[in-house]
Amino acid sequence: MQIHQSAIWVSVLVGGLLFAGCASDDAAYLEKFNPVRPVEVAPNRDVEDLERRIQAMAHFAAGVSFELRGEQAKAQEEFYEAAMADASNESVVVEVARRLIRQKDSDRAISLLIQATGHPKATANLYALLGVAYAQAGKQELAILASDAALKKNPRLPQAYQNLVQIYLQNERLPEALKVLDRAVQQKGGDAGFLTSLADLYLSITRLHATELERLHPRILALLMEARRLNSDNPAVLQRMGETFRSLGEFAQAAEMYARVQALFPMNPQVRERLTELYLQSGNRKKAAEQLEALLRESPANAQANYLMGLISADDKQFARAAEFMGKALLIDPEMETAYHELASVQLALDKPQEALATLEKARARFRSNFILEFYSSLVQARLKDHAKALRHLTAAETYARATEPQRLTPQFYFQLGATLERNKNFAEAEKYFLLALKQSPDFVDVLNYLGYMWVERGERLTEAKAMIEKAVKAEPTNAAFLDSMAWTFFKLGKPREALDWQLRALQHLKEPDATLHDHLADIYSVLKQPGKAREHWRKSLAIEPNAEIQKKLDALPR
Repeated sequence: MQIHQSAIWVSVLVGGLLFAGCASDDAAYLEKFNPVRPVEVAPNRDVEDLERRIQAMAHFAAGVSFELRGEQAKAQEEFYEAAMADASNESVVVEVARRLIRQKDSDRAISLLIQATGHPKATANLYALLGVAYAQAGKQELAILASDAALKKNPRLPQAYQNLVQIYLQNERLPEALKVLDRAVQQKGGDAGFLTSLADLYLSITRLHATELERLHPRILALLMEARRLNSDNPAVLQRMGETFRSLGEFAQAAEMYARVQALFPMNPQVRERLTELYLQSGNRKKAAEQLEALLRESPANAQANYLMGLISADDKQFARAAEFMGKALLIDPEMETAYHELASVQLALDKPQEALATLEKARARFRSNFILEFYSSLVQARLKDHAKALRHLTAAETYARATEPQRLTPQFYFQLGATLERNKNFAEAEKYFLLALKQSPDFVDVLNYLGYMWVERGERLTEAKAMIEKAVKAEPTNAAFLDSMAWTFFKLGKPREALDWQLRALQHLKEPDATLHDHLADIYSVLKQPGKAREHWRKSLAIEPNAEIQKKLDALPR
């Protein structure tokens, strides 16, 4: 109830209104923000009632004066006296009672509201507010009675239902809380605001009793869908609907509600940011990008918007564009730690490992080491073929994860660590981590193939290795790497003709040049006494990637 008028106005308030009765701008201001209704002296008006209302106006005027001078305690006292003097003036009573409740002065709030609810025209809102005051004072049974009285006057009053639900939940009386809401749902003619309030109250129950979520989720969603059908144009209601849909994980519906809010407030950046987030959560990258592009037109230096555009571009495989947005984000906000990691990932996708390494070194100089930094560093070093450094970074990442983030020790992480150990020729440790990955995810085909191939290459556990690779091929029958492993298994088993069929299929499904596949095919042709074809494929292998061992095999072929 902040009043922003000159002090001169306060000095003439009582005299001007009571004796002159003028319709000045100040009087209009007072009428708008307060109050006390203008006094009209009627021949039959009870003198005592008139005096009481005059006292109310005088107290209110004094409250305004004190508030203008910044004396809030004195102002509050005068406003309280104004409300007590004319408790039939509901707008003043409600405002003063809410202030008292915010200040935890529940006793005086109760006194005021008891007096106000004694008026024959007292509304349900006053009884509901009395319930709030009683609950704050710890008088819960009286709070229940007051809230029930409010519902008798208005069966669709959200505050009264909220009072009852909160009281029952605080006293671990879940069945009664649910009965209250079940009764509320039966009320006919509720608007979108009422239905959304009920959905929010059901949701509040699930936050305290998580086991109820599965049962109540359909009920909450049904209330929200009915509220949605009513096509409210109230932005506060639409926003609440959006947030409740979001809490249920219904991101597309939440985005629809925020889109309606945006139609009412198209220039509101907070609404745009939330809508962007919801589009991303619902997987609608196109709509999210539209919001971000609009946001960047209005605010090009928005680091978060640039970062999110980078993520969207990366998801769309537009890696150069993603790198540009990520770079801008870091120029604007060098403290955006995750942007360093994402930029490095994009630079790897662009086959620029040295740039990725430089990006991560900047992050290392600015932030404390952590799992993500070490993990990305290992990926960069692996791309640079420095497998020893890659292993050091992965080992550090594992240490961080075990200490603080064990959820990061996923099958994918164990696979990466196993593969790095294998490249460092630490086969026993590699096997251990591959088996850990398979323990968590028995159908992880990349691990099945990699471990199976490692055993085949070393001539170990060939029967088990063959079964693993067959399982991988069955899952992905056109995967060139898996087909190559199958061919190499037959080759190691001394069956080069069967190996040839599998190897030719592998090359048929090859999407990018691969030196190893041509090397294997050349080995098979060599054993089959076809030196011309062996020579052809060893040369193809060397053209893709120089290799001294392959060169030796090529040189050893008969001329």
